[in-house]
Amino acid sequence: MKAKSQLKDGAGPRHNERLVLTCLRRAGAASKPDLARDVALTPQAVHAIVDGLVGAGLVEAGGRREGLIGHPSTLYSIRPGGAFAIGIEIGSRRLETALINFAGQMIYRGQVMYPKLDAANLIEPTLSAIEAALAHARSTGIDPARIAGAGIVAAGEIDAGLAATLASALQRRGGVRMPVHLERHVVAEALFLSTFSPVPLPPACLFITLGVTVDGCLMLDGTVRDVRSAQRNRFRLLPVSATETLGDVVGLANLAARLQADEILDLSAESFFRATQADPPAFEAWLDDSATALATAIAAAHSIHLLDQVFINVASPLSPGDMLLERIRARLHDRARGGIEYPAIHRVMPPGSSALPAGTIALHELYAPGGRTGHRTPLAS
Repeated sequence: MKAKSQLKDGAGPRHNERLVLTCLRRAGAASKPDLARDVALTPQAVHAIVDGLVGAGLVEAGGRREGLIGHPSTLYSIRPGGAFAIGIEIGSRRLETALINFAGQMIYRGQVMYPKLDAANLIEPTLSAIEAALAHARSTGIDPARIAGAGIVAAGEIDAGLAATLASALQRRGGVRMPVHLERHVVAEALFLSTFSPVPLPPACLFITLGVTVDGCLMLDGTVRDVRSAQRNRFRLLPVSATETLGDVVGLANLAARLQADEILDLSAESFFRATQADPPAFEAWLDDSATALATAIAAAHSIHLLDQVFINVASPLSPGDMLLERIRARLHDRARGGIEYPAIHRVMPPGSSALPAGTIALHELYAPGGRTGHRTPLAS
């Protein structure tokens, strides 16, 4: 297994190699006998896999553990410098970049402010951000061949062809061949949590992001499943089943349209309060309607998929998202009086930068047993 081809030949680690990588990341360090037991492979298979991953530079040996009998065991762990990824968050006026290593640590962060970012002028700023991250990588001795790709998340409506356009432009301008992935915030956040959680997530999880918009995705056995709205790209349908979906959450599209009209697109508490002070009764009605709709979505998804947990990412403790979270819990509590036990709802605090989950999109392709494109499986609408 050659180190460069491991990332650049389009294949990446095979299924069993991904299982070993995931096990090592969660354990921190493990011996070959530990890994064979934990991933249910033969000792001979694990021996070959670990040696191959060490040869590829993705895993390193470090330290030995004395056993009660026999020879000491060599411990292996993820090599942070074995792979890297670039993450980019595109906001309405800000473009933030991160370079993260194989352990999920941010080693570079850049931010550029613009008067306005929209579909018409996204290409050049995004290209410049990727090139700045690549320049930083080279200046610190990082081999560009070890950069697995770039992940991009955006707050607004982005053409799905942006990823291919950027990949082509990178190769044309700098001779850089790099996969570029474009995803929604909620998918990136789900992949970030599932990839770097110290314990495996349960089989059926619903992820919801509450902010200027509400978005959701369902993760079943580590694979993201989602349904896209045919009417608008910005507002997604919360996934309920392959044949039954809910429409846009009541009131959210109208509120976001009003915020856009006022050029208020950030998630700061000041912006939200400024947007809602003019009509407090209408805002209260919106909160109630939206909480009821979201609680209905969670209940419907649970009735079909028997959800284990629900993760709700609230952008700010002072935003409407936080108010929505409490009202959703209250609605589900009322429903539970009918004898139905609903899954626990966990509030997920976003990482310091949304560019970090964005970079995880590319790293997830190396870790995930589902394969390089296995993290995203659309449900038929």
